[in-house]
Amino acid sequence: MPMRLFSLLILFLIPIHGRAAESKTTNSTAAGNVVLVTLDGVRWQEFFGGPDPDLDSSETGVVFSRFWSQTAPQSVIYGNPATGNQMRIANLTGVSLPGYFSMMSGLTTGCLANDCDRVGYGTFPERLVNLLGLEPEQAATFASWAPIALAVEHSAGATAVRAGPQAGDSPDDLVSPEARLDRLTFSKALAYLMARRPRFLYISLNDSDHWGHEGDYARYLAALRQYDLWLALLAATIDGLGDYGRNTTLIVTTDHGRGTGADWTGHAMIMQARDIWLYARGPHVSPTGSVVGASAHTHLDIRPTIELLMGLCPRSCDDCGSPLPEVTSGLAACSP
Repeated sequence: MPMRLFSLLILFLIPIHGRAAESKTTNSTAAGNVVLVTLDGVRWQEFFGGPDPDLDSSETGVVFSRFWSQTAPQSVIYGNPATGNQMRIANLTGVSLPGYFSMMSGLTTGCLANDCDRVGYGTFPERLVNLLGLEPEQAATFASWAPIALAVEHSAGATAVRAGPQAGDSPDDLVSPEARLDRLTFSKALAYLMARRPRFLYISLNDSDHWGHEGDYARYLAALRQYDLWLALLAATIDGLGDYGRNTTLIVTTDHGRGTGADWTGHAMIMQARDIWLYARGPHVSPTGSVVGASAHTHLDIRPTIELLMGLCPRSCDDCGSPLPEVTSGLAACSP
C-alpha cells in the first residue's frame, strides 16, 4: 500500500466499502418527497455561530439568523459541538467530489480528489427512479458545479441533471468554466419545484466554497447570509404547496468543513474539515433542535434516510449507513 494512502487510512479511520446488496423491497408506510440541499464547504463555526473574529472583526451577529429564529424550532440538527453531537464526512481526504460520491452512493468510495471518473456504484436517485417507477424528471438535480453530475448518476441520463454552466448562461454568471453563480441554480430549482413538484429534488450550491478558496471571508459570509435567506424562502415555498408540501422533508448539509485560522481557506487533509452539520424538517422529523449527546453520524446515513422517507427499504451491506432516527421517527423499520 502506498505510504500516502496508508497515512490517509490511519488519519481518517474510514473503511472503503464494497458494493452493497440491492433490494427491491418497498416500505408502504412511507412514500414522501425529499428536497436535499448541499452548501459547499460551509463550516460548522459559521452555521452554529457568528463570524470568526480572527478573520473579520467587523461582522457581528448570527450568520444563519433566519434559520435559528424561524426554522430551527421545527427541525432536528446534527453536528453541534456545543451539545456534544458529532457528524462527519465519510471519505478519506475531505475533498468535495469524494464527499458527494459518499452521499449519493451511500459508500466510502476510492475517489480521493476532484478529478475522479463517474461514481462506480448505483446512486440513490437512480434507485428511486428504478424501483419507484419514477420518470427521470421526478428525481431532479440542479447544481452550480458541473462535477456534481458525476456523483449523482452512475449511468448518465438515468435522472434529470442540470449541473454547471448551461446553454444560455451569460459569461457574467460563471465563476469558472465548470461553475456558475448560485443565484441561477437556486432560482431555476425553485421554479422547477413549484412547477413540477418532483418526488426528489437536489439543489447543490457552490459560491461559499469558491469564496473560501479565494480567501475572501467577507464574500464567504455574504454567500452564507444569502443561503440563509434562500433556505427560508425554500421552506416557505414547500409549506405553501398543499399536500405535496406537507409530505415533503427538507434536508440541508455540507460536503466538508474547513480549516481554522490561516487554514480556513482549505479543507483537503485538514482534521477540522471532517466535522460537518445537517438539519432536517418535515412530517417525520422529531423537532428536537440540536441533538444532545455523542451519537455519531456521517454522510453515509443520508442515503438510507432519504430512501426510507420515500418508501424504499435501505440496502444492506456491512458498512452502509443507517437512517437518521430523528428524521424518520414514526416510520416503520423494514428489512431489505
